[in-house]
Amino acid sequence: MRAIDMLGLSGDVAMVAVPLYPTKQRQRGYNQAVLLADAALNAFKTCQKTTKGIGEGRESIPQGLKPHSLSTLYGTAEAVPLQSTPSLHAEHTLLRRLRDTESQFTLSARSRRANLRGAFAVEAGKSPIGRTVLLVDDIYTTGATARECARVLRRAGAARVFVATLARAQAERVEFWDAEAQCNASQNRRV
Repeated sequence: MRAIDMLGLSGDVAMVAVPLYPTKQRQRGYNQAVLLADAALNAFKTCQKTTKGIGEGRESIPQGLKPHSLSTLYGTAEAVPLQSTPSLHAEHTLLRRLRDTESQFTLSARSRRANLRGAFAVEAGKSPIGRTVLLVDDIYTTGATARECARVLRRAGAARVFVATLARAQAERVEFWDAEAQCNASQNRRV
């Protein structure tokens, strides 16, 4: 919920998991991005249910306003507008993967972008025109996947595209840890 507030999402928001190529998804039996998106959506809806109705029952306060008074030198404000809560819903079939791409793990940032160019498309008969999309993936490394998906969605007419991931990889840190481990191993051999 805090992340949704931080993004400033409001109105109708389509939550779209980064798709896998169908063959890869059949081999795995699942798409981890779909599992993450659905879990986040369920948590969001549960949170909405527990906060819904707070302050209800006072007919003098219009819907969407916080039930409290604030006194100042200039008078008393009876209510303060709240940021509208977005209507999030899963639309994992909005985006599809057109081809099986090479694993990104061993590729450079430039190669990742080239590998993904043209790998995604908006599903025929579906349209993101004028809509806000929250793209969900498991890990953000160089941003190539998120960038390509967002590019496709924006070209198809999405008004805004936000990206949410579970983790962010920092390759330079991994290299540092590897170098440190090698250094420690060589020092242990000398002793």
